[in-house]
Amino acid sequence: MNSVRNSVLVLVALGLLFASSAAEAKDVAGRFGLGLDNTMTAATLAGGAIPASPNSLNAPTLGLSLKYWIDNDWAIAGVLGFLYATGEATQNVYNDDGGIWAFSLDFKGIYNFVKGDKANLGAFATLHMRKESVTLKRPEGPYHSDFGFAFALGFTPEVFLTDDFALNVEFGLNLRFQQGVAFGISGDNLLGGFGFHYYF
Repeated sequence: MNSVRNSVLVLVALGLLFASSAAEAKDVAGRFGLGLDNTMTAATLAGGAIPASPNSLNAPTLGLSLKYWIDNDWAIAGVLGFLYATGEATQNVYNDDGGIWAFSLDFKGIYNFVKGDKANLGAFATLHMRKESVTLKRPEGPYHSDFGFAFALGFTPEVFLTDDFALNVEFGLNLRFQQGVAFGISGDNLLGGFGFHYYF
């Protein structure tokens, strides 16, 4: 209960912060942003030798990000990630001595519900997909799959350091699908991240 109350207080504080600068909203309509997104599930932080490959296929993508603002309220984005690992780099995550590769792709929609001259606060929804070269044999048990997908919801503040360069943060929850469904507020289901974009 306290964690829920604290989360509400944080959101209220963020809302007040953004509202205080909302006299003139940042004009981002029609602009493309190119950058990096480094979104991770909680399991990534403790999940083996490969930072980009936590204990689940369903972790959001770490990679190159392209974002487009349709207008000042709505944006769409795609994040493409790639991983190759071999030898000892895989031993804590895969029971496999050979090399592996993986591609991951996120499709994301963002809605800014608080807008300011220097910062925006938005809500996002993400569809994540990941394809690997091998059937997984992870320490927690075989998943018998080389493909995973997930759906994530959360909040994303974006702060403009200049007219063209912005930092963004994400935090939210991940709904995982892989021979079943997992949803919660811990482990692979809890996500947070950091990224940046340069806008053209």
